Amino acid sequence: MTRQEHRIESIDERMESSREFNFNAAFLELSRRENCLRGLTTLLHCLLPCIQERSRNCWTVYTRSFC
Repeated sequence: MTRQEHRIESIDERMESSREFNFNAAFLELSRRENCLRGLTTLLHCLLPCIQERSRNCWTVYTRSFC
C-alpha cells in the first residue's frame, strides 16, 4: 500500500470512527493533494527529458521532492 492510499484509508477510518471528525483537516489534506497534482502537471515540461530517456529514478526523485 502506498503512502497516499494509506492516507486516504486513514481519513475514511476517522470519518467512520468519530462523530466529531475534523472536516477542516480533511479539506486541507484533499486540497494539498490537489495542489500537488497541479504542481506536478506544471512540472511536466521539466520532466519530459526524463520521461523520454525512460529514467525511472529521475521521475521518482522529482515527484518525491515535489510532494
